[in-house]
Amino acid sequence: MDKDLFDTDQTVTYAATYGGYSTSGVILGANVCMYAKDTPYFCNVYSSDFYVADAVYQNDWSYDTNAQAGIFGFGNDSPVWKIVGQPTTKLFDVYLTNFNGWTWAQTNYVATTTGSVMNFGQHSTDYTSADNHTTFAPFQQGSYLFGLKQFGFGVTWANNTEFYEDVSNWDTDVTVYGLAANTTSLALDFRGLGLPKASFNKFANLLSVATKGESTCLSVKSGYCALSQPCEHYNSLGLWSLDFKVQMETSEDDNYMRIPLATFAANYE
Repeated sequence: MDKDLFDTDQTVTYAATYGGYSTSGVILGANVCMYAKDTPYFCNVYSSDFYVADAVYQNDWSYDTNAQAGIFGFGNDSPVWKIVGQPTTKLFDVYLTNFNGWTWAQTNYVATTTGSVMNFGQHSTDYTSADNHTTFAPFQQGSYLFGLKQFGFGVTWANNTEFYEDVSNWDTDVTVYGLAANTTSLALDFRGLGLPKASFNKFANLLSVATKGESTCLSVKSGYCALSQPCEHYNSLGLWSLDFKVQMETSEDDNYMRIPLATFAANYE
């Protein structure tokens, strides 16, 4: 995109929340040009809106980090879709790869796979057939929300027995979550796990039990939990054996994800 294409004669002010940030600023209009496979260069015909913040009032998600948010429409019947020839095959895929660098939390960790894929939607043939993959085909609630069948915090032992406490959000009050209660979304501009207040408070209580009262959690927007020792200290105490179990509403499979608690841990620097 060429920033010189901004049309400052059509700027207007705004005040709203985008990407978890409450901001105010101006809206700039610009044409967007992109490159794509088999299409060397193309631009949109009409000006797109760019929200440029000059004041931030609240940062609901990621305290003290850089932020950006926005959507380029690549879906069926979008301008981009039409420009590239309205292809008949419609594959939408979120590709998640296995993270193997786990020795900081478990010194004797050995990766069981060197390459694996978890994907939402249909497994694309663009990946090699040798790739290990697990496919999730969740129902969508609206345009970007996935309904949850199970969301728990607990442990799965080596013999495949398990124990999980439900931390789902069942607040269906129309003034709060309404039909969006107990749903989730994948936010590529958010590092971490964002929980509703009730779910966060229940998780904080469970973490306190698991750490024998050592953990401290701040139940506020951008809240987090802290421990007094470095991450590696808690491996011997079994803390990194705990995980979040996430199963989405679907009629096509019974697959679920287990997301280790250590995924969201980091030493303070």
